[in-house]
Amino acid sequence: MFSNLGEYVRAQRKTLAARVAALTRIYLDTNYWLFVRDAYAGRPRSDTHRLLYEKLLQLVSSGRAICPATDTVLHEVFHQNDFDTRLMTARVIDELSAGIALQETGQRVGIEILHFLRSRRESADALYPLSDWVWTRACWILGEVHPYPTHLPPEVQTRLQIGFCEEMAKRGIADIVRSLAPAPEPLPRAFLDNLSRKLNEGKMRHADGIHSPKQAFMMEVAGILDFHRDDIAGALAHISNSEAVAPAEVEAEIGVVKELFRTGKIGTSLPFFNTQAGLHAVFRWNRGQKFKSNDWLDYYHAGAALPYFDIFLTEKVLASIVTSRALGYDSLYDTRVCSDPAEALDVLETV
Repeated sequence: MFSNLGEYVRAQRKTLAARVAALTRIYLDTNYWLFVRDAYAGRPRSDTHRLLYEKLLQLVSSGRAICPATDTVLHEVFHQNDFDTRLMTARVIDELSAGIALQETGQRVGIEILHFLRSRRESADALYPLSDWVWTRACWILGEVHPYPTHLPPEVQTRLQIGFCEEMAKRGIADIVRSLAPAPEPLPRAFLDNLSRKLNEGKMRHADGIHSPKQAFMMEVAGILDFHRDDIAGALAHISNSEAVAPAEVEAEIGVVKELFRTGKIGTSLPFFNTQAGLHAVFRWNRGQKFKSNDWLDYYHAGAALPYFDIFLTEKVLASIVTSRALGYDSLYDTRVCSDPAEALDVLETV
């Protein structure tokens, strides 16, 4: 039926995207996953948490909603020291995600860049929606990989690749947790502690040079574009079907993006860049705010939830920042953001 792996993957993504689009997408940050895990295990921390889990399970079971998994949540699951607790968390994620996940952050950012660059070159009618490309199976939550046995005939290679994908699709987050049980944490706490220390030191070092929230935001935009310069170059090469592009072309595209951000015309394009630049700019501008180890992952939760989910259940501080007048990401991306479990339960009753 499929002549190569690419055809199969594209067809699977379109089918998955259509399925997800028909459902209310609910993002649970790690705290909420812990709330529902304890209820799933029969030891809820409160009656509200029990009702929250029961409501989510009802919505997923009835085909009205879904709670896709993300790599950021999985990284935090691996911060749980007890293997049995970690596995229990993975099982409830499998139950409420129905085996669906958002693309791994790095791959998703690459998709967002490619989609934006294509949108500047192709008509809207010819361009697939960004949401068609960001969903995947839970087995690929840490990145999609496929076997390429080049010593086999092409038709045999394709059958093997498709068979591998179909077998992997049966596996979930619990399988990943079991298989990585003896491995070190994918994102160690020591790395996050060191990162937060460096960010706080950098903030203090450059504080006197920042005179407005907009300046802080544009500094963050410039920084994130510089960090992803190679990704932008790679996307441009892919579009032009060439091995590389001239540095001047990359700089021109970066200049366009900066101007769109500066004039507030970026809209919902490049959502990861937008959310991360905005959140880090707020941190920089709030002189008394210290960057904490978990903030990095919280910002990644926001970058995943706001552009692609209908409801974002998160902690109070992050909810306050993303819905603030300074950022207003809930309005921009049309996402309901809740921090209080009782409020979240009320919102779920409307789904």
